[in-house]
Amino acid sequence: MIKRVGFIGLGLMGKPMARNLKKAGAGLVVHNRSQGVIKELRGEGMIAANLDVSFYTSGTRCDVFGKATEDEVRTMKRAGAHTLKFGAESGSQRVLDVMQKGITVEQTIEANLRCKRHGIIPAFALMIGYPTETFEEMNQTIDLGYRLKRENPQCELETMATYTALPGTPDWHLSLKHGLKSPTKLEEWMNWNFDEYDLEGKKIPWFKTRKERRWVGNISYMSILANALGNVVVSARNPFVRLAAEAVTRPVSAYYRFRLRNKMYKFVPELEAIRLLREKIFYKSTYTFK
Repeated sequence: MIKRVGFIGLGLMGKPMARNLKKAGAGLVVHNRSQGVIKELRGEGMIAANLDVSFYTSGTRCDVFGKATEDEVRTMKRAGAHTLKFGAESGSQRVLDVMQKGITVEQTIEANLRCKRHGIIPAFALMIGYPTETFEEMNQTIDLGYRLKRENPQCELETMATYTALPGTPDWHLSLKHGLKSPTKLEEWMNWNFDEYDLEGKKIPWFKTRKERRWVGNISYMSILANALGNVVVSARNPFVRLAAEAVTRPVSAYYRFRLRNKMYKFVPELEAIRLLREKIFYKSTYTFK
């Protein structure tokens, strides 16, 4: 019996032929101009194999997800799709266009609702502090995050990361144009991370005042406390530690969700203490959280 078959073209004739080969027990190596059919067949193979797995995808595009048929999404769910992570980036269409992201805010909203209909958890990555972005546009991103959560309570919102330019990316030259000076030594890249304050203006120099750069950092930190703090707590293996930590962090997250939703990020002095504590626990401590 033939154990492996190469198959090119999965159109109206090719797809049912490929399915028949799979049913007969042949392994398939397929090629098609459209990737949607390939994903569908891959999902069917996982279902047929009864693998009983759940998977998380990183880097799902909401425009591509929107092109999938209802049957394809149902197949994805049956194959084990648990969480799809979307790069929503911004609630401002102007900022998305400057990024050349190639998506619309409405496509993100529809992807969220579609995941809800199919019982798939969507996770959304949002970003603030992009070159030329205003605080009004950052507020639109905050509003988008809360709309997604309101319309689909199962959706996950991660840290609203501060935009951090990296060499080789399409936005690098845009950042240089707006005043970014590239690090020249390896040591200068050490703190080039997306979820930390940039009060000195090394990463986001287009915000001209220290006060504005603090506001950007406040939004990012508040989003961590509002949306991501619980993820750290549930990772604790000791059930007593986990329950105690949940009791403490739940009201903290609720407090910062309220403040972020209402754009109360300009004066949050306690974040400086939280910032120092986070640095001590996660960056300088050798203790393993169990």
